[in-house]
Amino acid sequence: MFAALALTAALVATPAQDPVAAPQEAPTRLEDVIANARTLEDATEAFVGEVAAPVPRRGYARWHAGVCVGVVNLSPEVAQFMVDRV
Repeated sequence: MFAALALTAALVATPAQDPVAAPQEAPTRLEDVIANARTLEDATEAFVGEVAAPVPRRGYARWHAGVCVGVVNLSPEVAQFMVDRV
């Protein structure tokens, strides 16, 4: 009994000799990450400016009366959500 306790204590005291343990690898150094945050408004204006391409010195088109909005090729729930947002 005493021999078994002594053997257990010796194994616990020297975990580096465990043949099952994986060898330690050197840490990998990654490059720094820089995050440039933009507000939603700035990102939206940049996107619309790229896609809409308004006529120079005239601005974006605006409606003075109501607009009839329709959405096709989507499920009724999604289409209604998009119409409601417009």
